[in-house]
Amino acid sequence: MNYFFRASCIYMGIFYSLVSFAYADIITLNFAESSVSRFGNLTIKHSNESGDKLYLNSTPIDLGREGNSYTLALLDKVNFAQSEAYIVLGGSGGTMDMDSNIQCKVVQVSSVKQYTVSVLTYCPVFNSSSLSLESGMLLAKFSNSASYAESTDFGIWQFDPSSNRIKIVQKLKSEAYYKHKFANYTPAQIYQEAQQDGNIDPSTKLVSTCHICGMYGQKYCFKFQSLANPVHDSYYDLLQKSCAN
Repeated sequence: MNYFFRASCIYMGIFYSLVSFAYADIITLNFAESSVSRFGNLTIKHSNESGDKLYLNSTPIDLGREGNSYTLALLDKVNFAQSEAYIVLGGSGGTMDMDSNIQCKVVQVSSVKQYTVSVLTYCPVFNSSSLSLESGMLLAKFSNSASYAESTDFGIWQFDPSSNRIKIVQKLKSEAYYKHKFANYTPAQIYQEAQQDGNIDPSTKLVSTCHICGMYGQKYCFKFQSLANPVHDSYYDLLQKSCAN
């Protein structure tokens, strides 16, 4: 009897795992304001005074201290066997520059009133290949938002619906990597890159450090400040003045 019971439990466990994995699928919501769930509706309500709030049916969702943002959006929904997980954009609460990619949370809904909220994490890349499922886990590919980063610099985080935990399984390239990469650049090379990007102020000849110009000039100033033994020429002087602040 005990042997039969143990065998039945093992079989049911395997069956449950297979069903859980087979059931899971990913739906792109494209910055939606609402989504129909198996457990009701997930809805973003707007307020000009206090900003956006997220609701599960009529229950407000507490996104946490750093999660209540003026503007929210639903990026993706993942259907698991026991729950549904939503990737919500806007978790930074306005405390971080919008160029930062760390402004998403995963809200997992498991009943008409029950939900859990993950830690603040990187937002996935906005394309169809950014999310995938592996052994019942959600994998999300995210990009390095630094203006000087390589276009191929991606990380991956893993979401476990059973524990509601997010784990970075592939890290972005480090700041030290990029400092080493730019160490042997020349001031002329960096200045000419800013010229090609159209980010030189014609009246002062300095690098423009507006928000849209390489994120306050970070694209060029990070490279300049990474130089190991730069030649002190006219380009060096211009970059030094540009990056003084």
